[in-house]
Amino acid sequence: MKKLIILFTALLFTACVSSNVTERDEFYAVWGYDFTEYTEMGFMFTPEMYHGDYESVGLIEISYSPSFLEIPGDATGDALMDYQDSQVYRDPIETKYWRVSRPSSEELIEKAYDQATELGADAIVNFRMVPDTWTNGQLEVGTLTLRGFAIKRTN
Repeated sequence: MKKLIILFTALLFTACVSSNVTERDEFYAVWGYDFTEYTEMGFMFTPEMYHGDYESVGLIEISYSPSFLEIPGDATGDALMDYQDSQVYRDPIETKYWRVSRPSSEELIEKAYDQATELGADAIVNFRMVPDTWTNGQLEVGTLTLRGFAIKRTN
């Protein structure tokens, strides 16, 4: 009887477990930023400190958190194709679909440039772009934060 209970328990636990692992081809994620546009305007972005003379202008931190919009009705298959500019998530509990905006590093860089030049800076040093995640109910989505130190170069 003991063996039967152990066997039944083992079958129960292994039958309820699903790995949800699917096959996927290998891929490379390569990304970068072209700062040529800003360099041509005399503005500098760098992850390093500036070793010339400069005036401190201020700290800049810009965080991006996506919007969440419920997709109306029973959106499946072709209906979801209308939302290719966003990430689409399915709420596993309420079986709703949500349109979640995607973070754009280019937009954050442009906002940082605008903020720095408004302050009178011509460079952002110690530049960092930090991805993170944020949870809204059952959905975990990507966020992006840009940080740097705005300076005005004097030499």
